[in-house]
Amino acid sequence: TEAAPAIGNVLVIMAIFWLVFGILGVQLLAGTFYRCEAVGGDETFANAETLETRAACEAAAAAGAGVAWVKYQRGFDHIGEAVLTLFEVSTLEDWPSVMHAAMDSTEPGRAPRRDASPAMALYFVGFVTLGSFVVLNLFVGVVIDTFLQIRNRSRGAPVLMDAAQQRWVQAQRLMTALRVEPVAARPAGPAARRWAYDVVQRPAFDRAVLGLVLANMAVLAAAHYPASPAAAATLSLINGTFSLAFFVEMVLKLLALGPRGYLRSPWNRFDGLLVVASAMDVALELADMSDAFPVSPLVLRTLRIARAFRVLRLVRRAAGLRR
Repeated sequence: TEAAPAIGNVLVIMAIFWLVFGILGVQLLAGTFYRCEAVGGDETFANAETLETRAACEAAAAAGAGVAWVKYQRGFDHIGEAVLTLFEVSTLEDWPSVMHAAMDSTEPGRAPRRDASPAMALYFVGFVTLGSFVVLNLFVGVVIDTFLQIRNRSRGAPVLMDAAQQRWVQAQRLMTALRVEPVAARPAGPAARRWAYDVVQRPAFDRAVLGLVLANMAVLAAAHYPASPAAAATLSLINGTFSLAFFVEMVLKLLALGPRGYLRSPWNRFDGLLVVASAMDVALELADMSDAFPVSPLVLRTLRIARAFRVLRLVRRAAGLRR
């Protein structure tokens, strides 16, 4: 029972980890595991693979060619399917076939092309490394660590340490567990800076940002393929709103703490990097929608990585997970 809280933290970390990779998979690979295939035993159109787009395949099907645009591999069309696919990958059973399908992916509505996206291999290698060799082994580590603590208490004080050394070790453990973070002093500059400082230091501000992160996580998990134009436009608008909200948060903190004080925290640097990437994502998406400045789909898919990593901001506000 003593290991239950630590195991609970591991479960939460595992859920966040899988959710991040699931959302990332949906953002990068939704709608890409489709191709044109001959159906119904019709051999009159054996070269269905030459139809590289969904529109061409459906036009040929309408002309009676005996082909259909079908999914050939379980993929990442929505968060449920993405998590199921990742579970299959985490078992290490035939996971290279999923990885090779992702490496051949192009974009939604287009057939796969051999090694069109070789960088997708990094996604699966990273998930297998962390998901199968790190996160799952945390359970074993937690149980063993708790067992060693209980054994040390039952045997009494360690034999090789005197009383002073034991007190020092206990003090170090206490300091590590507390993780006291320095609080910046209230600026004495303009009234706007003092007002921004008072806002960002309130507990309600952190709770509001946490609510935004959770709501953004739900919106990202709602992405799916195929999506109607109205649903896609709505999700895009909501994502842009969240990006604006996180930009306002960054501006308030920069105003309150100053650039040097803001960048002193590694979490603030991480948040700022996500805000910049999200701003580029929104700007390029708007440019691509206008058709005035067409943007490469690969660039858009790469920048959407920032959306998934917003979920990691939950770890910042959970003291138990940081331990």
